[in-house]
Amino acid sequence: MSAPTSTPTSPNPPPSPSPSPALPQLPSKAYYNDHAPRLFLPFHTRFITLNTFAFGTGFFLGASLGHRRTSLRFRAENAHRLPTTKTGWYFYHKSKNYQVLKGGLKEGVKSGVRLMGWASLFVVVEAGLDGVRRYTDALSTIAAGGVTGAAFGIVSMCSPFAVP
Repeated sequence: MSAPTSTPTSPNPPPSPSPSPALPQLPSKAYYNDHAPRLFLPFHTRFITLNTFAFGTGFFLGASLGHRRTSLRFRAENAHRLPTTKTGWYFYHKSKNYQVLKGGLKEGVKSGVRLMGWASLFVVVEAGLDGVRRYTDALSTIAAGGVTGAAFGIVSMCSPFAVP
């Protein structure tokens, strides 16, 4: 009977080359999923959804503000010639309602588009930072909020109604 032959094995495997401590290690691609990184929605769906809600919110708030301002403006502009008859009051209120509706819609669309622009800037910057960093976390969201806030501040300071 022959004795089994065995190959000598070392108890410790050879060490694997360690990464250089001077170079940071990039996270693996498993952390960055460009198909559904946030809210489990792809970028284009998230972009459209956010813009829809932003326009709706801006439109509602702008329309209510525009309605109130136009109503007060109409009253101020026509205070010197108030109607005296029942028919005159009917046409006064009819004209006022048309003017208020027009002013509310105009201001609503303006506010909706403005808010939609700021929301678009936020989402695009957030997705851009996620793509550049190849990592999806809250840091990109915070940075996107800071960039959007800074842009809003710069635009607001250029406004003719800015308070010094």
